[in-house]
Amino acid sequence: LLGITQDRVREHDFLHAHAVPTARGRAVHTPMDLIDGLEVLGWPCRLKSARGGYDGGGQWRIRGPEDVRSLAAWIAIH
Repeated sequence: LLGITQDRVREHDFLHAHAVPTARGRAVHTPMDLIDGLEVLGWPCRLKSARGGYDGGGQWRIRGPEDVRSLAAWIAIH
């Protein structure tokens, strides 16, 4: 259980597999995933790290293209 809940992507997938409603979201592994996800989810949006976030840590609000540019660069190196 801890292994699932410590990873937001695994947790989201687990909840969906058990028909538990969740907020809309997309896994982001590459800068292109970010752009594709924003096309589906729209603006504003929030990018959350899959692991290690706490009390708002590991989260970034995306308000517009300037936020996407800086986050895409961050994703590319992590």
